[in-house]
Amino acid sequence: MESGRVKKFGLRLIWLICRLSLISLLLGWTSDSTVVTRVWQSPYIGAQNLGKTLVLAYTLVPRPIVGGRVEQEWVMQLQDTGIDAHAWTALGGMMGVPSMGEIRPLLRERGFDTLLVTQLLALKRINPNIRNAQVAVVETRLYSAPSDEVYWSVQSDTFLYKYSGDELRHPNERDLRDFVEVMIRTMSGNGVL
Repeated sequence: MESGRVKKFGLRLIWLICRLSLISLLLGWTSDSTVVTRVWQSPYIGAQNLGKTLVLAYTLVPRPIVGGRVEQEWVMQLQDTGIDAHAWTALGGMMGVPSMGEIRPLLRERGFDTLLVTQLLALKRINPNIRNAQVAVVETRLYSAPSDEVYWSVQSDTFLYKYSGDELRHPNERDLRDFVEVMIRTMSGNGVL
């Protein structure tokens, strides 16, 4: 009698573990690794279409290669939605981190309507016992060009599981793609796309 109960309990436990594993696997395929934590929109500047957009990415330590990869992902996905987007690093010879004073004349000369800035604010370790699990805290801002007035911003956390150290040296393509997809959905939902 007792061994029958143990077998029945064991089978139920195995069945439950299989179901939970399947559910977590399915959730892993469908959930975003980026979570929006804050959205702000200027009460003084109304929602506007992006128009011709210059994309600029800042990292914690100036790394033109990493910033360039982030910019290219933004440009590709924005162009897929019909936005005339251009990467800062693709403008030729303009490597490094520019100031707004350097950007403003370029926005005016080339007829940009919007400046999109994505800035990595911090990398946080979410569990000190897991060496390569981090959260990238990122802020994305939209500026009305050629002025430097921010009219929309969003802050987000992107969960990174394959990184260690204090800087993203080689961001994973999937992480980049997912991050930009979430940002574009958020922009669209806020009427700024």
